Amino acid sequence: MTNGIACRNMCGPFIQYAEILLYLNASKLNVILIFRYHYIILLLAFMSFSDGANSQTEVIDNLLEKLETEDDIEIQIQIHSDLCWEYRPYDNALSIKHGKAALKLAQKEQLHLATVKALRYLGLSSPPDTALSYFIQSAEVVEKYGLKSEQAVLAYNSLGNGYSSRGQYEKAIAQFNKAISLAESLNDPDLMAFLNIGLVHVLYDLEEYDECILLANKSIQMIESNITNDLGILCCIAGGAYTRTGVYDSAEVYLKKSLEIHQQTGDLIWLGNATNNLGVLYSELENPEASLSYYRKSLAIEKLYPNKESIGATYVNIAGVHSALGQWDSSVYYMEIAVDLNERYARFSDLMDSRYFLSRALYMNKEYQRAYDNLSEYHKIKDSILSEENKINTLKLQQQFENERRINEYKLLQSENEQIRSSLKLSNTWLFGSIAISILVLVLIYLFYKNKRIRDDKIRMELEKSVLDLKSTALMAQLNPHLVFNILNSIQGLVASNEREKANIYISKFSMFMRKCIELSEVSSVPIHEELQLLSEYFDLEKLRFEDQITLNIQSPTESNVMVPPLILQPLVENSIKHGLHRNKGEQGVIEITISDKDKFTEILVKDNGKGFPKDIQINSGHGIGISLQRLKTLNTKNHIEISQYKYPSTLKLTIHK
Repeated sequence: MTNGIACRNMCGPFIQYAEILLYLNASKLNVILIFRYHYIILLLAFMSFSDGANSQTEVIDNLLEKLETEDDIEIQIQIHSDLCWEYRPYDNALSIKHGKAALKLAQKEQLHLATVKALRYLGLSSPPDTALSYFIQSAEVVEKYGLKSEQAVLAYNSLGNGYSSRGQYEKAIAQFNKAISLAESLNDPDLMAFLNIGLVHVLYDLEEYDECILLANKSIQMIESNITNDLGILCCIAGGAYTRTGVYDSAEVYLKKSLEIHQQTGDLIWLGNATNNLGVLYSELENPEASLSYYRKSLAIEKLYPNKESIGATYVNIAGVHSALGQWDSSVYYMEIAVDLNERYARFSDLMDSRYFLSRALYMNKEYQRAYDNLSEYHKIKDSILSEENKINTLKLQQQFENERRINEYKLLQSENEQIRSSLKLSNTWLFGSIAISILVLVLIYLFYKNKRIRDDKIRMELEKSVLDLKSTALMAQLNPHLVFNILNSIQGLVASNEREKANIYISKFSMFMRKCIELSEVSSVPIHEELQLLSEYFDLEKLRFEDQITLNIQSPTESNVMVPPLILQPLVENSIKHGLHRNKGEQGVIEITISDKDKFTEILVKDNGKGFPKDIQINSGHGIGISLQRLKTLNTKNHIEISQYKYPSTLKLTIHK
């Protein structure tokens, strides 16, 4: 009886796997051959999958038979948990059913580790919103009872992955660090490499590709002697990061290695991811035919997933190829599917990207209103991911000032009414008085209104200045964590490379640099010469990391009195180092800053001899540069940042009005 149940549950993947083989071979067989020989291909697919399927069926059958005869409660809980895990790739309903059975028994018997495991397995088998709730409950049990086993480590790690998938990266990193801290005492390289996957993924999502590659390679070295699923995942993410940094040879090696590993392990999710990333690689190499082929293969695999929350990213990539080929109708079609899927599964980071690319495709398709609507949605999602807390605090303060302003206006109005009533009484009393007294009263009323207007204008200007200061402070609060995160990752890299002397120097300079940053966080603007001094100290930190392969030249008038927000130039120099100079293999990187005082504004040019900017880049798309632009505009809305030259040398121009 159990054999029949398991067989029905396992047959579906055989047929689906055969469909993939038919799809992958469609380019090599003509239509007649496919119809003529599809039964043979189906049989071959069944035979190629049968060993693993039979093995899986036997595991499930054995567990079900053992469950029927087992009396020990703890063993029953273990069997239900194992069945939850084994059913997960094939039947979500049965997986969740056994997970809930394990949870109910574990809670009844107050077996805390078994409760943690059951909650974690339920999260892995559930849709994203429900999954996060299970992961939070699992971590809460660990915290409540002070658990310190491998299950506790995995509970923190699963919660970190849950937060990461929703774009809540600060919360994700906090959970990953808890997992790593707890796991260090276990001295298990495989476990440590597995935990690093979460951090590697976050670094990739935050576009910290150099740090992502560094940590991925370190983790790969721990476990490369064994062919495991974790090794394939790390290779996949590292390959994607190499693609983003333009190191295409390494990207191809890592991605094909990941593809080979996941073909052996049978992990459909990461097999799809590796195939998808190869599509991205060939898109970067301007080979749309190969790119589209890999994307379609990835889509065919992803349609077999029990949870299809990641499938939207593949539709985005397919739409991107059609955009590159100028096929805007097709691009819009696939991008709309991606938006719908990402909204359905609450994948906010992917939803932000799909909204942006859909707006571009609609614009090129001359659907301007829909393009504008999607671009507006993109900015809403971006603001919610990157600056939700600071934005809320700023709005609260703005509301507080608005309420105070209304109270003051009301009090002034009351006072004004009282004085008007007094004036009317005086007028009635002296109705037959002299003309001189009437003129005097009129003059007094005029002076009163004039003073009131001056007073109101002064109050309004002070409130506006306070709001601008708050906005600038909020933007500075966004910038500092981004800067500190990058520098601390550089220090971590030096420590990992056993360069302790250099790390000590780096830490000493970093502490002095941060002391100055803290001092300047209380002010909205500083003289340009102080900003340049702070920039030089930051650049010294970067030179340590790059072994003096980069140079900074500054040309500035000696008596310039222009005021700028503190750390306004640092993101621009960081951008030149990360996206321009780091690709100058074996060449000296040079950044040149030129400051020119004009009559009505100051012009600052930031040049570098790196790779240059792509033609379709948007100046406000980067996190650091986007914040710098907003901070400049809090001082004067006419201030702006633009790309004045894309290559040789690539040049950013800041215009600061006096």
